[in-house]
Amino acid sequence: MHKCAEAMAVLGPKHEEEGCQFANGHGYLWHDPASVEIARKALTEITESRIDGSCNLRAVCDSGLACLNSAWCRVRSISADGREWGQIYYANNPSEGEQICIEDRR
Repeated sequence: MHKCAEAMAVLGPKHEEEGCQFANGHGYLWHDPASVEIARKALTEITESRIDGSCNLRAVCDSGLACLNSAWCRVRSISADGREWGQIYYANNPSEGEQICIEDRR
């Protein structure tokens, strides 16, 4: 599904590391919120065209479309101020993560 990759390109590559510090709340990548919104809108369009006109995230999980599911998980791991955390929990609870900017992509 190349459209997912195109939609996510505006955010740059996913953070890669050995171990699981990033996933466990050790820092964040900082994105321009406008770039996050571009990715979110593109994913919404893809999702609605692929899953019965719906953008229900449960339907995305059940669809078997791994690229789409992965892209949504990544976008949902970005807080309103553009900080991408290693998992959705920290986007919803940023004070629980370490306040270290691993990379500023703004």
